[in-house]
Amino acid sequence: MSPRVLILDDDPGRHAQFDKMLPQASRFHTYTANQTIATLDESPAFDVVFLDHDLPKSAELLNVSDPGTGLDVAVYIAKELSLTKKPGLVWIHSHNPEGRQKMARTLRAAGIPTTVQSFRY
Repeated sequence: MSPRVLILDDDPGRHAQFDKMLPQASRFHTYTANQTIATLDESPAFDVVFLDHDLPKSAELLNVSDPGTGLDVAVYIAKELSLTKKPGLVWIHSHNPEGRQKMARTLRAAGIPTTVQSFRY
């Protein structure tokens, strides 16, 4: 069975790059914090969740006033997501150094395996 991967990023081009990087995975794409939280709630557990922090393009693309941030998702995973739905790994790929560290601290404090690595697209 292929790994289930959830990808949060505001850039459609980055989603396309993830598709190329992860051809064997079952990929689910989200563009806002709220979409990601809803997908986490409504779906079986994901093997890996990729999180971006800053989501400014989402507001433009989806005409939403507040797309939230990856930190909102990290807090949700750490504090509210049911144990049976916790991801096997969260991979933070944001270019925002402060945001990356806040997300990593939040997730690691809750015992969620977390990798921090920005990708060059």
